[in-house]
Amino acid sequence: MAVPQLDPAKLQLVQELEIEMMSDMYNRLVSACHRKCIPIKYHEPELGKGESVCLDRCVAQYLDVHERIG
Repeated sequence: MAVPQLDPAKLQLVQELEIEMMSDMYNRLVSACHRKCIPIKYHEPELGKGESVCLDRCVAQYLDVHERIG
């Protein structure tokens, strides 16, 4: 059984949409996890241990949910 081939214009459109979708997902992830894990006023120039752990968990959960939905 042969796999149908996309013409170059359709392939480029699919690639552009994929990039746009991944960029949107990344921006939403950064915004949500930053809002949840990092205080509005920065007290230290580096992330604290609690902030790092929170970010790790937030990103993992966000990606897990995104994968399940997708």
